[in-house]
Amino acid sequence: MENNRYKTSAKRKKLSVIANKHINFVVVVYVLLMAYILFVMYHSLTKEQLHIVYAEAGEILNESVFDGVFVRNEHVVYSEDSGPVKYFIPEGDKVRLDAYVAVINQDEEAARILETQANNHLNQLSRATAYTDEAYRILKERIRSYVVEKKKNNYSYVAVARDNLETTLYDLSQTVRVTDQTLFNQIQDKLQENQDQKFQNGSYYQMEKSGVISYTMDGFEEYTIDNLDTSMFTRQVSAVDITRKQEILKGDPLYKVVDNYLFYLVSEIDPYSEKHLENRSYVSLFFPTKNTSVDVKVHSTFRENDKVFAVYEIERYFDMFFTDRNITYKIVYNKYEGLKIPNEAITTKEVYKVPRSAIEYSKGRYIVKKNEFTGALQKNPNKDKFLVPIEVKEYYVDGEYAYIRNINSENELHPKDRIFYTVDQVADDESTEESQVGRDFVLEEPVILEGVYVVNKGYTDFRRIETIYEDVDFRIIQSPLRYSVGLYDKIIADSRGVKEFTTIK
Repeated sequence: MENNRYKTSAKRKKLSVIANKHINFVVVVYVLLMAYILFVMYHSLTKEQLHIVYAEAGEILNESVFDGVFVRNEHVVYSEDSGPVKYFIPEGDKVRLDAYVAVINQDEEAARILETQANNHLNQLSRATAYTDEAYRILKERIRSYVVEKKKNNYSYVAVARDNLETTLYDLSQTVRVTDQTLFNQIQDKLQENQDQKFQNGSYYQMEKSGVISYTMDGFEEYTIDNLDTSMFTRQVSAVDITRKQEILKGDPLYKVVDNYLFYLVSEIDPYSEKHLENRSYVSLFFPTKNTSVDVKVHSTFRENDKVFAVYEIERYFDMFFTDRNITYKIVYNKYEGLKIPNEAITTKEVYKVPRSAIEYSKGRYIVKKNEFTGALQKNPNKDKFLVPIEVKEYYVDGEYAYIRNINSENELHPKDRIFYTVDQVADDESTEESQVGRDFVLEEPVILEGVYVVNKGYTDFRRIETIYEDVDFRIIQSPLRYSVGLYDKIIADSRGVKEFTTIK
């Protein structure tokens, strides 16, 4: 029994040792795992957090913004009576000569009775007239055309077809065949009598000339192209809708007729724009509120004291600008297209110009060899010098030269440093064989390159750019360009405080 007790105790100790070894192994793995996690967290927290943008295709307009005033031929009709007014034509409608626009002091009840009588007479007129066979044929053709075309047109075609049918019916009604001449004459007399009574019920106003009706008065109606006054640019536009008045007084504006054939835009401009408009017949203006560009005729430019003014003549787009008196517009001088990047992304680098043959590729690195001397130049400087390899980055190549910069700060390049390079040279006059001869290239003052930091590979990589045009916030750079930025490259939006070869998140 005693023996068994010692054996049992020894066995327990052996198992304890094995368990402790297992526990030690788990602890080691746990410690290594935690160390790795902490390292990843530290690396992530210490990396630069930078805002990234994409180099995308875009455009920048070289333009100037001005405020202009529309000047039109506007004929104001004034009331010759006082009293309540009724208008027949909506604002902005094109109206022909002699059409009735408004009536003052109309008896509403009498007008309703006369209107009812006129409708009754028109209904009776249908018994004395009939459409001709030709009229029926034309109407049938119109309806047939609508039915055939309806299947291959969208919903908007219905409105077009309706207008066409209404126009056809109106035209046919003007060429009806009279079936009862006596009845026809009687009804025509009644309609004329009704019309006479209608015009005696108040004071009616007719169009004195064809044009567009407007009921908005702003005090600028007096200006025309022949009596321009630059003081109008200092006047505040205060528009009044006269249809809101319940009654009108004698001598008040009743409505105005606007000539829709031709109108003008007058504006103060700067001398640069004056030069741009010189010798131009037409110019393109962009109107931001309309989001559209319009080609207008340059009518004239003139100076008054130290100010410059321009007059543009516009023959179309009347409906677009009818309700406007003042408007903001832009003169677009040039449009530049390319890669569009923010100005804050731009930075600069000082690089040195060296012969291309001075750059060597060794073990995945680009290097140049700088001549160093053991002391001051002696009588035999070639004997006292030795070559120091310097790792560099090549920013771009231009013909036989490359533009470089040292990568580390231990061995730097400076003006007047001597860089070793080789040239091909013919051995003698009789031989065509060439040999390479080593020479020194003396560095000049560094060249300033503009560029941005590209981060496609997770670190900041300086790429040179060539600017085509820039404004306050953005610039257009040339694309494609070797050693430069490409479409959709990721770049640092703000280069301030950023260094090259910085790892980013």
